[in-house]
Amino acid sequence: WLCDGTVARIDALDVGQCVLTGKGSKGHVVFFSHKVKTGNWPFIEVQFRADGASGESGSLRLSSGHLVYSNGALVPSRRLRLGDKLELRDHGPATIVAIRLVHGQGLFNPHTSNGDILVDGIRVSSYTEAVPARLGHALLAPVRWITLLTGRDVLGPLLHGTNDFGEYLRFTVGRVKAPLI
Repeated sequence: WLCDGTVARIDALDVGQCVLTGKGSKGHVVFFSHKVKTGNWPFIEVQFRADGASGESGSLRLSSGHLVYSNGALVPSRRLRLGDKLELRDHGPATIVAIRLVHGQGLFNPHTSNGDILVDGIRVSSYTEAVPARLGHALLAPVRWITLLTGRDVLGPLLHGTNDFGEYLRFTVGRVKAPLI
């Protein structure tokens, strides 16, 4: 969900875009830890139904270690169970009604300025269980600051092999005169 209320596919997001991150909160995409358009990847697919009058239902695909808000806590998606509660956009809780293992093309993980993002209407973390979410968020603070100040993706070249990093860093920072790499 973008800040203007429109829906965008996760593979169509760009660094700097404003996204909804929870009930009434917004953030900006600051980098992607995964941005792979090819490959057949395993996912946990969670089907849910809103508890309120809206009756909204849908599904969400996550890697097994991706953190999602469930029953008031951040948990890896592989620990989700039938009947668990998820945080639905602005319509209160949603109940998990089915869970299955699926495969899909592409693997994308946008990180936002506040560490959360709405995916398929459900509030999830930008983080996985690889590093505790609070620690990861603290360690990535300089990346968020540089990206928000410059509007540039400072980790993309390292993580995704795009551009020569030395050239990229000179352009982004503007002070480096010698090749870094």
